[in-house]
Amino acid sequence: MLLKHTFRHRYPWGLVSGWIKRGEAPAAALHREVAEETSLSIQIERLYRVRTDRLHRAVEVIYLCRLRGGTFRPCHEVTAIHWCAPDALPAGVHPHHAPLIRGAAALQDAAPRR
Repeated sequence: MLLKHTFRHRYPWGLVSGWIKRGEAPAAALHREVAEETSLSIQIERLYRVRTDRLHRAVEVIYLCRLRGGTFRPCHEVTAIHWCAPDALPAGVHPHHAPLIRGAAALQDAAPRR
């Protein structure tokens, strides 16, 4: 699921993102951000990656998630969502997000089926 972010003019399409509030756990922040930006609810499957961004002095925590439910509602930060295959990402996807999406998809493809 990609979101079209209002304030990202150069690369409007990307993953859910946001800041963690003081005292908030990263997983709780993700649930909150998804709800605030889309009105959807998710289930976190597992932690995918943690990486640092030295330019912005930030730590990114990336989870693999599944949609639980809800109806998308645009907000002032996100105007649209787009579901697509990892090999069919739309133009304007954030260049840091595309490899994360493809890597996560490859990991899911390699996982044993239950």
